[in-house]
Amino acid sequence: MPASVEPSHAPGDAAEPHKPSGAAPRVRLGIETISDVVFGLSLEIGSIALVAKLPQSGSDLTSKIVEFGFSFVIVFMIWFAYRRAVVSLPHETQRTLIVNVALLFCVAIEPFLFYVLVAGSAAVTGAASIAFALDVGAMMLLLSALYYLLLAEERKATPGRVHPTVLQQIRVSMIGRVVVAFVFFVSALPLFAGSGVLGLTVREDVWVIALGIFFAVQYGLPRFSEPPSPSVH
Repeated sequence: MPASVEPSHAPGDAAEPHKPSGAAPRVRLGIETISDVVFGLSLEIGSIALVAKLPQSGSDLTSKIVEFGFSFVIVFMIWFAYRRAVVSLPHETQRTLIVNVALLFCVAIEPFLFYVLVAGSAAVTGAASIAFALDVGAMMLLLSALYYLLLAEERKATPGRVHPTVLQQIRVSMIGRVVVAFVFFVSALPLFAGSGVLGLTVREDVWVIALGIFFAVQYGLPRFSEPPSPSVH
């Protein structure tokens, strides 16, 4: 009678730790409950900002939806990457807690900064644009730091707890987010405040291009997947 073999993870589930058969259920970290609330509130605040000033025309409505979509995509990308890191952490440490708290603070102020950027007066939009660039750059850098701590903890954990291909994904993602963080930090310089294309500033054009390339590379290319387990007869 053939022995049962644990099915391999699908590529979309690659971030989950590679658990041996019969392993105990994963225990949620204490920070996870708070993080779920913060990310949910950030998306909710972004939605509320849509009705703060009702659109006056069809083009105005389209513009507001596009603006909200840009902020939504950023928060969703951060949340998705954050969840992939947290579910793979073997346990919570003081360093991971500090990085988590700093990241959640940046996530919490993102919708406010973006709302000031798109709806504020001309006197504050310049400062809001710089603050938003620094905030998104900080989120990307803090995510990379969380991935780095995950890899450091994994070297001390039980071998094979997380599949090697998943660790490779994490390393690539960590480097990619450092690059995106650098681009956002550089975009905060005054020389990027000039007019760009499609009614945006050069700074905002840089954001769209950087996030577009990162999204295409991160989610568009074939992903690593765990090789199938051989059948045992």
